[in-house]
Parts: sequence; structure tokens; C-alpha cells
Amino acid sequence: MHSEPGNPDEIENFCKLTYDVNFPLLAKVDVNGPNEAPLYKFLKESKPGIFGLTRIKWNFEKFLVDKEGNVVERYSSLVEPQAIEDDIKKFLHK
Repeated sequence: MHSEPGNPDEIENFCKLTYDVNFPLLAKVDVNGPNEAPLYKFLKESKPGIFGLTRIKWNFEKFLVDKEGNVVERYSSLVEPQAIEDDIKKFLHK
């Protein structure tokens, strides 16, 4: 839905200038629809959202993947990253 306009160079420049990002960024990909990236297809099918829906509703939806590559949890975009810290720690130590 065009929530991130711009080409990869423009997006990277914006992130560096606005948020002081100094790590590599992944390329922009489709997360829903006929051109969805295979990674997002796997994540969504492994852990459907509310009411069994697989569509990603909005930016910042999060998936927690364990050491074996299993999708163990899915969090809405409303969940702050700090709120899943205990879940992350739990799966790091398994």
C-alpha cells in the first residue's frame, strides 16, 4: 500500500539521517499479495494471526523464530519490542 515510498538508496539515506542507522538494511519487499517474499509466506503460514488470518496487517508486526527455524510467536504491530524481551530470552536459552 505504498507505506514506504522511495527506492532503496533513498530509504537508506532517510534512515541514516533520521534515525542514525548504521547497520545494513534489507531491500524493500512485498509481505502480502501475489508477489510476497517467500520468507513472509513461510512466517505467516507458520503462525497465522488473529482469526487464523495470514495477512500482515501493518508495519512492525513481529515474528519470533527459535534456533531451529520454527516460528514460535507472532506479535501485532501494537506490541512494543520491549514487551517481548522475556519471550526472546526464553527461546535463547532453550
